[in-house]
Amino acid sequence: MDPKAADLLACQQPLLAQSVCLRCLDHRTIVSGKGSVFMLCQSQQTPSQWPKYPPQPLRQCGYFRSDEPEPVAD
Repeated sequence: MDPKAADLLACQQPLLAQSVCLRCLDHRTIVSGKGSVFMLCQSQQTPSQWPKYPPQPLRQCGYFRSDEPEPVAD
């Protein structure tokens, strides 16, 4: 499935829509053959004990990298 289509499907899931994972540069949305949606953490900074598929919704994460540009201070 196309990554953008998978993210759109994830946005329709109430728990996933609330998760910081969906806005992270290091996520990958996985859609199973049965239509279940999972968030895969692909951050290279996470320790080995960090779950590949964190429980959702994840409200904050020390490994989060925003896909939105940071505001420029005047």
